[in-house]
Amino acid sequence: MIKFPIITLSTLAALVTAINSSPSNLRKVKNNQVNRETIVNGAFAHRDMYPWFATGSDGCGGALISEYFIITTASCVSYFQRVTVGMLCREKQNCGQIRERFDVEDVFVHPLYDAISLSNDVALIKLNRKSIIEPVVLDLDGISDDYTEDKHLWVVGHGDNDHHLMHAELQFVPNSECALSYDEGDIDSSMICATATYYKGPCNGDSGGPLYDRENNILVGLISWGSKPCAEENKPSVSNHLVVGKFFIKDIVCQHSSGELPLFCVETDMTISTVAPTENSTTRSSAALQE
Repeated sequence: MIKFPIITLSTLAALVTAINSSPSNLRKVKNNQVNRETIVNGAFAHRDMYPWFATGSDGCGGALISEYFIITTASCVSYFQRVTVGMLCREKQNCGQIRERFDVEDVFVHPLYDAISLSNDVALIKLNRKSIIEPVVLDLDGISDDYTEDKHLWVVGHGDNDHHLMHAELQFVPNSECALSYDEGDIDSSMICATATYYKGPCNGDSGGPLYDRENNILVGLISWGSKPCAEENKPSVSNHLVVGKFFIKDIVCQHSSGELPLFCVETDMTISTVAPTENSTTRSSAALQE
């Protein structure tokens, strides 16, 4: 079993040093196929279906969650030298959908992120200016904790499809069942799994993109890793489970935003913790293991 993709960082420089000393080991454990691919057996997403979908300048996906922040996986942050929100297609008019481009002001990685296991694989990227696009709603109340195996979820991404945003419908897989498909200890509480009965799901270039609950209109996860080959039958795709990192998300967004705060920042039960940002985007290394 080989997982995908690992785009390494620590506080960035430290992990790049570790990568340079043992790149083959990290590749063997986490990297997938050499060439990135798009959503396997997916369909074209319609206009304004995912207006908040974000992409990095060098690959990977994400989602706009407030006027100034997008969320993606920690393993994808070095792909966000710049950010595009609302990318639907490569045509000049973006197939009629609003599209915005941003520089990166700051990057915040979950303090418990593990680049080997991909536990707590989540990061927040602050945009250099305000977005006018409506953000996606996050599952910070634990709706996804009550999912059963008949629950349908959607993965979204561009992968290497330069023409149009793709999506695919999957079914929720409980962690206990998902763990049976991989090596012992691979699946932990910071992860959420989904699969399809017929070879369907995300591939390498889709990492960081949404695992989306269309019935409740909420983002529940971020595509993190999966099997080789992509979308292999009986090998669920694994995403970061956003509700597990809710305090990290709230703390960073609410403390580092200006202007109108998202609704989750006014909740009275919010617990404040101290989370240090990574290196500023201008000093971020471009070293990565995703081809």
